[in-house]
Amino acid sequence: MKNISSITTLKLAGFEEFNNYRYFYFICCLLGYLLIVFINVLLIVVIIFDQNLHAPMYAFICNLALNGLYGSSVLFPQVVAYSISESNIISYAACFIQMFFVYSYSYNELVFLAIMAYDRYVSICNPLRYYSILTKAKTLTLVILSWIYSACFAVAFLCLSLRLPLCDKYIPNIFCDNAAIVKLSCVDTSFDDVFQSWIAVVNSGLMLIGILCSYVQIFKVCKKSSEGTVRKAFHTCITHMVAVCIFLICGVFKFFQRTVNKESNSIIVHILFSAGHFIFPPLLNPIIYGIRTQEIRNVIKKIITRKMNKFN
Repeated sequence: MKNISSITTLKLAGFEEFNNYRYFYFICCLLGYLLIVFINVLLIVVIIFDQNLHAPMYAFICNLALNGLYGSSVLFPQVVAYSISESNIISYAACFIQMFFVYSYSYNELVFLAIMAYDRYVSICNPLRYYSILTKAKTLTLVILSWIYSACFAVAFLCLSLRLPLCDKYIPNIFCDNAAIVKLSCVDTSFDDVFQSWIAVVNSGLMLIGILCSYVQIFKVCKKSSEGTVRKAFHTCITHMVAVCIFLICGVFKFFQRTVNKESNSIIVHILFSAGHFIFPPLLNPIIYGIRTQEIRNVIKKIITRKMNKFN
C-alpha cells in the first residue's frame, strides 16, 4: 500500500459527478460566487464609508460579511476552475491549506454570531452604557481575537491529521475535508477522531452557550419591560436569530451528510449538504441584514436613488 512518503497529490472525486453537466455547474457556481461577492462587498463598503454605521454592531456585521467572503472564496473559485479544466487533482499541501481555511471560516462564523449575541445583550440590557462597555478599543479587540481564536482552533483540529500516513488518495467530495483525510489513513485513528470531536464540541458548545445566555438575559429584561420595548427588542434580535438558525441548519445538513449511506443518495446531494456552510450563510446573511436593518437599508436606498438620478 502507498503511504504518505509516496502520496503527493489527492483526488477530489466529487468533480467526477460533474462530467455530464460540467458547463452547467461552471455557470451556476460562477454566477453564485459573483452574487455572493457583490452583496457582501456592498454591505462592507456601505458600513465602512457611512459614518453613521460606525457603531460596534455594524463592525461585527461587517466582519461577518468579510468572513462570508473568506469562506465562499475557499470553495467557489476552485469549483469554477476545476469545472472547466476537467482536473480533480489537488496537492497534499494545498489540501491541508484548504482545510485550514475551511475550519477557520466555520469557527469564525460561530464566534462572530456569539459576539453579536453579546452585542445585542449589551444594547438591550444596558442601553445607556452601550458605548462605554463596547468601546472602539474593545470592539477591535473582540474582532482581532475572534480571527486568532478561530485560526488556533483550526490548527489544533488539523495538527494530528498531518502526521497520519495515507494509503489512498480518493476524497469523495469537491473540497478537502478532515474526516475524509482521516479515513484515508493506514493506521488506527480512534484517538484522532476523539480529539477532533472534542475540539469541535468544545468550540461549538462554548459559543452556543454564550448565545443562549445572552438571549436568556434579554428575555428576562423583556419580561419586565413594556410591550413597545419588547417589540423593539424582538425586531433588533430577529435578524441575528435567523443568522444563527441558518448556521445551525447547515451544521445539521453537514452531520446528516456524514452519517447517511452515500450509496443511498446522489453524490450531488452529499456535496450540497457538505458545502452548505460555504453557500447559504455568505449568500443569505448580507441579504437578511440589508433588508432587516433599517439604517443599512436606508443607506443602500440613498445610494441606489443617487445612482438612478445620475442616469436621469
